Amino acid sequence: MNFRYRCECGNVFDSEETKAVCPACQKENTAENCGIVQLYRLGNYVGMLVGLGLYVDGQPFGHIKNKGSIKLVVPYGEHQLHATLSTFRESTQPVINLSPETPELYFKVETPVFGGKIGFRPAEKESMPQK
Repeated sequence: MNFRYRCECGNVFDSEETKAVCPACQKENTAENCGIVQLYRLGNYVGMLVGLGLYVDGQPFGHIKNKGSIKLVVPYGEHQLHATLSTFRESTQPVINLSPETPELYFKVETPVFGGKIGFRPAEKESMPQK
């Protein structure tokens, strides 16, 4: 499973490592002093061919495919998550707090079938995909 970084230059990229060089500006990014937010997009036929847009503090963090899982590398501190999918622009917007005491958080993301909001459901590590 890849780690997703958002470089200071604004570029979003994936890496299999906890240290990665931004392909756009060549700056080294590291998971040091950062937490990990693992997201798993639950499978759903609604929008299954469209990537779910991910945002942390209003900043784009790329997309996640249907039944996909990704680990976002986010600096310690308080952050707000948000997601969009095609015409579904609203989501629950959980505020998370990452710290050395709580370095990892897990969420399953649900897309609505008939209206409503995209939902972030807190999850346990054991219930998340490991690949």
